[in-house]
Order: sequence, then structure tokens, then C-alpha cells
Amino acid sequence: MVTDYLNYTENLKVNHKRIYRIMKVLDLLQDKIVTKPKEYQLRQKHELTGPNQLWEMDMVQMYIDNSGQWVYMFDIIDVFTREIVGHHEGLRCRTKEALKALDEAVENRNTDDLVLRTDNGVQFRSREFQTRIRELDISHERTMVNTPEENGYIESFHGTLKRAEVYQTHYRSINHCRNSIAKFIDKYNNRRPHSSVGKIPPTVYHKNILNNLVSGIKFAA
Repeated sequence: MVTDYLNYTENLKVNHKRIYRIMKVLDLLQDKIVTKPKEYQLRQKHELTGPNQLWEMDMVQMYIDNSGQWVYMFDIIDVFTREIVGHHEGLRCRTKEALKALDEAVENRNTDDLVLRTDNGVQFRSREFQTRIRELDISHERTMVNTPEENGYIESFHGTLKRAEVYQTHYRSINHCRNSIAKFIDKYNNRRPHSSVGKIPPTVYHKNILNNLVSGIKFAA
């Protein structure tokens, strides 16, 4: 990841083994990520051929240092492009906050034939949330209980968010938290190369698909 970032942003042609050795000496290596078992099978998979076919939505928590208040962030990822298409941070964890993230996501996107995958949180099962997705004509798919693997793409992003942003930042207020996370997501979408989409940023990958510069990597999720 670091090698890809240096190649893309700084145009530095560096060997990944050299980067590994330097980071090991400086004690900058992360713990190895444990992958899901090979025998694990998602209950239902979708053959994805482009953006806005499958989104995953979830909630993650962080806190404000001075007050100890929890901040709740609802966010949505486009599984095909890996873009974060909507997010909202607030001091409460209600359906209202979840819908703010959803409304941001659908504002400038084509949601025809879209499937939204969530867990079984009370916000996603609420009458208000169900009414809204029916109005938007979005199909809602909920994962099985206690299977975060089924929402693996947004869970993976949350791991990146925590390591690169949340654990590195001491939030002074809710506004500071929102601004800092917004900057991180902007960087993640527009400037941070992603290994799953050709080692370029997700938004660049999306634009390349729209301009027929790449054909897109078809896969099941």
C-alpha cells in the first residue's frame, strides 16, 4: 500500500521489498490482517459489472477526547469502485442519522437496480428507514446475524479509517471530528491508490469506467 501510494502520488519508482525493510527498521509495520476462511461462503452473491449496483452500509464509533462523548458515523461504500459515496457523523445513533448518510449517497447517483446491504441494526430495520428505501426503489439486503464478513467491504474500510485517521487524531469537538473525517474520505476517494481497483484512487477508477478508459473488473460480492 505504501509502495503504491509513493508510485501514484510522488511518481517514485521504489521496490516494495525496500519499503518493507525500511518500515520494519522504523517499527512502522501493521499487524498482519487475518483473512476470512476459504470455506466461508456469503449467503447471497451478486455479479457486479459496474458502479451503483451494490452498496454496503454500516456504523462505526469514535469519541471526542475532551468530553468523552461518542461520535457515531454512518457510511456507505460502493463495492465495485470502493468509493465512499455517503457518510454522516453525529452525537446520536438514530435512524435520522443513518438516513442523512443515505440521502447524501443517492443525491448525485443512479440508483436503478441498486442493492443496499446492511447488518440487522435497529436503524436499518426501522419503519422510517424501510419507507425511505422503498421511496428510492432500492432493494435492501440484510446480512445474517453475527456475520460481519457479509458486510466485508465497508468493514475493511473501517479498518483503514481507524488505522489511518481515528487512532491518529485527537478530536476536540464534533465539528473537528466531522472536518477531519471529511478530509480523510476526500483523500481516500480521490488521492489514495486502492490495490483492488488497479492501484489508483476509487474516484479515478470510476471516472475511467465512465470514459471507457478501463473495462472494470467484474466480480461477485
